[in-house]
Amino acid sequence: LPSGPYWKDEISVQDWVASRRPETRTERGDVRFCHNLDFATSGVLVAAKSHAAAGRISQLFERRTCTKLYAALVFGHPEWDTLSITARIQPSKRRFKQRISNGGKSARSDVQVAARGVLQRAPHQDTCASLVWLTPFTGRRHQLRLHLAHSGHPICGD
Repeated sequence: LPSGPYWKDEISVQDWVASRRPETRTERGDVRFCHNLDFATSGVLVAAKSHAAAGRISQLFERRTCTKLYAALVFGHPEWDTLSITARIQPSKRRFKQRISNGGKSARSDVQVAARGVLQRAPHQDTCASLVWLTPFTGRRHQLRLHLAHSGHPICGD
């Protein structure tokens, strides 16, 4: 990926947080982020005010003692209400791509159906879809989207 902004006046998340919460900056001026998000993924980012706090919060993520909960809109109506998906994930030969593979690393995602319905807008008007809650127990790149697709219910728009 190219470095720098894609659009005029674009700023990085790091620059945005640093400008609004300067207390999260290190002595070098970097923001103390305690974890990562996959590229092109939205979510909550945690930044710490001190080195000690960053270390403690990072340990919570590393030890998997904090719970992450995601919502996704998927195609179809799953036959199940809850499911634990343990398909293994392996990097693909294509950059930033992953795939389900028996030779991959272990991965686990729990899925719970919150609602089933029908999409009302084009291009998928009148297509069955479901809102699901996802809890990842491992942190593999693209884990949730891969696990949902593997279950037969890919994320809408993915």
